[in-house]
Amino acid sequence: MKVLVLELEQETSHFNPNVTTREGFTILPGEQLIRHFDDTNTYVAGSVDILRAEGIEVVPGYGASSVTSGGPVAAAAVDAMTAEMLESVEANTDVDGVHICFHGAMAGVEEHDPEGRILERVRELLGDKPIVCSFDLHGILTDRLVGLSDAVVALHTYPHVDMRETGRRAARLLVRLLRGEVVPVVAQVKLPM
Repeated sequence: MKVLVLELEQETSHFNPNVTTREGFTILPGEQLIRHFDDTNTYVAGSVDILRAEGIEVVPGYGASSVTSGGPVAAAAVDAMTAEMLESVEANTDVDGVHICFHGAMAGVEEHDPEGRILERVRELLGDKPIVCSFDLHGILTDRLVGLSDAVVALHTYPHVDMRETGRRAARLLVRLLRGEVVPVVAQVKLPM
């Protein structure tokens, strides 16, 4: 079995007046994604831990991460990173499943749900193959994200110290999906806030 690992992380603060450009991201195509996060406390490292331990081939797709919170992401940056990520998915449609490591609180100047937009296209490209997404504890789970994911796995701690363990939990769940051991139901409860 083969699993595609993707990553897109930026925490948008609408109070920050500075637009985040592509230069605010570390871009990690292919093997660079795995090398960059090797043995770190990250979703990617945790996912790789489990997939390799289970004998599943890790297919590194594309990563883009911003280390700091920033203002909304420029439309050109969202478009470019989306296109690059989708190119990596198109080049690997023979995978059995996908783990997408999101922050979950990214917003563009024009696209208010970049993660949902990406997930929508990944679903179109891969059909009903299992997609598991990991998120920060305060990710914004849009209807699009919830409806297109097979499972959503979020951090448990604040301050955040369990990123790698969250990646592991997401990968374990994806492995169980691939083996037909579970058929999860994703539900969303909106609080009146």
